[in-house]
Amino acid sequence: MNEDIEKFEKNRQKFENEKRICSLIRDDLVEEFIQYVHQNNISLSSQINGSFFETNSIFIEKDPTIIEYAFFFGSIRIITYILNKGIKLSEKLWPFAIHSNNAEF
Repeated sequence: MNEDIEKFEKNRQKFENEKRICSLIRDDLVEEFIQYVHQNNISLSSQINGSFFETNSIFIEKDPTIIEYAFFFGSIRIITYILNKGIKLSEKLWPFAIHSNNAEF
């Protein structure tokens, strides 16, 4: 029980989605990301389910796709991997790319 309370408190203080895939994307850990999506049979075009801990309004309004989440956090290595796997870019990515404040986008 105390472990659950500690985990909840830790996630509450981060204000971010606590899911493993999200932390891999935020940290741009491409090798671990690839392993995770393969082990869990996750489609690269799928959406990331929302989280009670998420405070960013863009993710509260709608669940982002994996590539939207990667653009939002400027995860170049993961984006490159996803694009090499055939996921297409769209104009809907602009707000996410702008938020990353990454000149490469």
